[in-house]
Order: sequence, then C-alpha cells, then structure tokens
Amino acid sequence: ERITMSTAWYKSRSVPQRIRSWHNKKNQLTVEVWDTTCIVTNDFGPNYPLLINPANPQLTGVSKFPYFPVGGPQPPDGFQISKDAHPIMGYVSQWGGMSVGSGMMFAANVVDGLVHQLGSKELAAVCQEALRQPQPQQQRIQEGDAVATPAVGKLLSETNYKYIIHTIPPFYNHPPLPNDQDQDEDSIHALSKRLLAESYRSSLRIAATVSSNLDNDNGNGTICMASPLLGAGCRGFPVDVAIEVAAQTLMGDATSTQQVKQGGQLKQGSMTLGFGIPSGEIRERLMDALDCEYDKNINSNHNNNSNNDGKRERQ
Repeated sequence: ERITMSTAWYKSRSVPQRIRSWHNKKNQLTVEVWDTTCIVTNDFGPNYPLLINPANPQLTGVSKFPYFPVGGPQPPDGFQISKDAHPIMGYVSQWGGMSVGSGMMFAANVVDGLVHQLGSKELAAVCQEALRQPQPQQQRIQEGDAVATPAVGKLLSETNYKYIIHTIPPFYNHPPLPNDQDQDEDSIHALSKRLLAESYRSSLRIAATVSSNLDNDNGNGTICMASPLLGAGCRGFPVDVAIEVAAQTLMGDATSTQQVKQGGQLKQGSMTLGFGIPSGEIRERLMDALDCEYDKNINSNHNNNSNNDGKRERQ
C-alpha cells in the first residue's frame, strides 16, 4: 500500500481544504490535515511559505533514473546508468516504451520529483550550495537531517512557497546501519522509525532558522509549512507505520517550543504543520492517529495537574 502522490492531473481546479487541526501545548505546534490534489502544485496559499520535501541524501532529486524502485535500496555512490545495473531496476537507460511495473514510481509520483521538475537547474544549483555549506567536501546529508534552500524557478513563480526544507527520511528496510552491522528486522525497522521521527524534528528546527527571512508569518509569529506524510511514498514505510511516527512525533513529543526570530531577537514562537494528503482513506487514518495522541496529551496534562495540586495541598 502506498500513498498516491498527486491527483492534480484530473482535479486541477480543486481548491485545497483544511479538514481538521490539533494543537500540542507542549511544543506550541499545531498540526493540520488538508485535502489537496498535490501538495507541490496545489499549495495551501501564501500563508504557508514553507514546503517540507523528502529528498535523497545528495539533494539531486530523481534525475538519475526515469523511474525507480519503491523502498530502496539506494544505488551505491558513484553509480551511473551504463553497463552497471541497479540492484532492483536492472539496466535502464531510456524510456523505450517500457512499463514502469509493480513497485516502481515515476518522478512525477513523488514530491521530490515534482519539486525538482519545477525548480529545474536553479534548484539543483542551490541544493549543491546548501549541501556543501557545512563542509566544502560534503557529498550527502545524513538520514534524519534537513537543510533549507530558497524556492527558485517555477517553484517561486508558480507556487506560494518561498523556501523548501529538504529532509532525508530513511528507507524502511534499508536504513543506514552503524558500521554496516547486520541486525534483525525489528532492530532495522526501529532505527528507521527513529530516523523518520528525526526528519520531522529537523524540519521544524530548520523552519525556525529561516523564519526571519519570511515577509508573511500570519502577523502573529506563527510559522506555517506544508508537508507530505514522510516515508509513505518511495521510502517504503507501510502507511500505518508512517502515520504512527508522524502522530507520535508531532503530538506526543514534549520537545521545547521552537525559538523563532522576530525583530532580530529570538522569541518563543508557534508553528503550524499542514499535511497535504490526496487520499481520503489515508486522511481518515491519519486523523484517527492524531486524535489518539491528542487524547493522550490531554490525559497526561490532567494527571500532571492533579499530582501538582496534590503536592500543593500536602504542603
């Protein structure tokens, strides 16, 4: 089961609709679920100037292949389409009228593919610049990390996005293992889930750093961003696992409130992350999971307040 990335080709005039929202008081994060045909080309409007893009570690988009396998593994460093064969795809050098087949995706089926199609060579250039900012010789971003680039090309002229936050979700069955150690399946999947959760956290941290460059922050210091359901596309996460990680990370985390730059100073600020989900069934499942985590938060806060009240009475 995989998320359908875009229905924009046959619902091009469908206006995105916000279905529901939840507010996590622990970290001042509001999570929204939107009905949209395509989170890239059919965005939420000018109040959502940031897009979280699930990228590959080299920030190259999906330009290496006309189509590629769901769930990895990623081709080894230095791989080129030639006499070498991809471990799953085999030898693919052109479209040639070939069917994409089961377990494969076209570039336009994934957010990263659409982002790079619209950003074109300008995006490729700023991505490589961002890749090498920490270290000039750096060639990849680690899974779970994130970097930001300006929206360029048609991303800037045809959408409302001002910045793209590129984060690196792991492949569900092929996360980076420490020292290439063999691990059992449960350990591998546990590592994948931890790295996927960190992709959300890294994206929120990066969003705070670019907030001072945004002209529109809703007038109240709130930073708004759009996001797909990370991991549930070509990274191969089962949809329910991707939903579980998203809900627990965003609603369950008691991480500190993001530091937002306002007027040259760091202040406590709030953020809004809106999920754009084309599939009605997956939207419902995500909303059920967010409800569950929200209720846990409410019960936890109630119990903590009761304990604090009891302590004050005893004093």
